[in-house]
Amino acid sequence: MPSMAPLLQALGLGELDAALLAGASVMLSIVLALAVFAGLGMLRNRCAPTSRSYELLHAVRKPLSVLVLVNGLLENLSWLLPAEMRSYLASVETLQTILIIATLLWILLRYIGAVERRLDRLAQADGTIEMPLLRERIDRSSLHLAFKALRAVVGLIALLMLVQAFGVSISGLLAFGGVGGIIVGFAARDLISNTFSGLRIFWSRPFDVGDWIRCRGQDIEGVVESIGWQITQIRTFDKRPLYVPNSMLADSVIENPQRMTNRRIYEFFGVRYADIKAVPAILADVRIMLDEHPAITNDLTRQAHLTRYGAYSVDFFIYCMTATTNWAEFNAVKEDVLLKVAAIIHRHGADFAFPTQTLHLERDGGDPPALPPEDSAPA
Repeated sequence: MPSMAPLLQALGLGELDAALLAGASVMLSIVLALAVFAGLGMLRNRCAPTSRSYELLHAVRKPLSVLVLVNGLLENLSWLLPAEMRSYLASVETLQTILIIATLLWILLRYIGAVERRLDRLAQADGTIEMPLLRERIDRSSLHLAFKALRAVVGLIALLMLVQAFGVSISGLLAFGGVGGIIVGFAARDLISNTFSGLRIFWSRPFDVGDWIRCRGQDIEGVVESIGWQITQIRTFDKRPLYVPNSMLADSVIENPQRMTNRRIYEFFGVRYADIKAVPAILADVRIMLDEHPAITNDLTRQAHLTRYGAYSVDFFIYCMTATTNWAEFNAVKEDVLLKVAAIIHRHGADFAFPTQTLHLERDGGDPPALPPEDSAPA
């Protein structure tokens, strides 16, 4: 900042006059900051609370008012500081640059937070949010993860701008970071792996919060409660919390029963061999029952066929799909189907077979054959 001495001499002002002028300038900065704060507040209140204009004005209002006030104070440092301290005024321009960068960062973070809250309020009862730009729905956890990543990017850019404001070369810093990054990469290998795995989960979306998942080959099964940068929290069916590193989930084969379109009923039945003549009629009635059952979908395969002759039973199977995927409702439908199959079997005078063994004994009514004379003679 240039020295104010030539200006003071030209105006014929002394040090006391300069101090009074600086005080008046500071008061003007305060009044101007309050005017900006009040003016933006009135403009904001004219907008609908859910509009983007309201969010933008709300994000700008406080940071811009602070910028006007603090910048006014910095501009008057040359008038307020004693003469022996004015040699330090060269750093005021750097402070003003830092102030502008910090204000922009503050505004962006406030606006990002406002947008995140607005989208969060749009969440449906199932916790998903319609995203027209992405042409899909995302859950709350994925939304918060995306905004965390956005804040991290904005913060990194602001940090690089601050470093440059202090006169540090960005290219030199990046060159040093290349060497340092290798060292840090080895030290924080798991941390980095989990972070990138979290991003992979976010973009590939193998599961969402609230989904029931199962990792094949691992003892991991339950309902997803949250997806974070490093770990995913899963609640098992016995209500134990599991905190699974994202890298483990990203490298696993994940089964997501929550996304099933139907559930399958595939059961075997065995009737007695004595009832084999009734099997065709039993199968015909079972097929009719499956076709007419309101909870069995007609769009997919429905089968009932004789499949094998077992060791003690004549076996047939039924194969069908339920319209519901809810676990409790599926069990109720399956129970009803099994009971109806049993009723059909009994209606035809047949019954279920159970493990039995039949022992056939042969008896000859005559005397045992006599030995030949030569075999019966004493030795």
